[in-house]
Amino acid sequence: EPCEGKTIGTDVGQCAEDFSLTSSTGELVSLYDYQGSVLFLDLSAFTWTGCQDLASGFNEFYLENKDAGLTSIVALMAQQPSDLITWGESYGNDVIILNDADNEVWEQYRSDMYKPQYIVIDRDLTVWQDWEA
Repeated sequence: EPCEGKTIGTDVGQCAEDFSLTSSTGELVSLYDYQGSVLFLDLSAFTWTGCQDLASGFNEFYLENKDAGLTSIVALMAQQPSDLITWGESYGNDVIILNDADNEVWEQYRSDMYKPQYIVIDRDLTVWQDWEA
């Protein structure tokens, strides 16, 4: 168990709470699958223009840092699976795009349902930084 003996939660300093969502390729993906990588978790909404405005800048950041071990995951509140493909085509297919249609991760990690939120999780799955756009 990756977080054995640690406090599990979504606050800075806690071991990140796991989740599993379906990716744009149809694969079931778990946050804990990426233990050992620095994770940039982007909680965005397909229909909100604020999320769209920020997405391309974060994709550039990811492309500049991926060789240093950064993995970028977008938990996208999408209405339909095709939204994931559209998001990838528009803002970068280099990131892992997950369908959070039921708002599971949004409710688990977000402090405000109406703002994009970004979370950095370190290699041992500890929440390192958390901020709203």
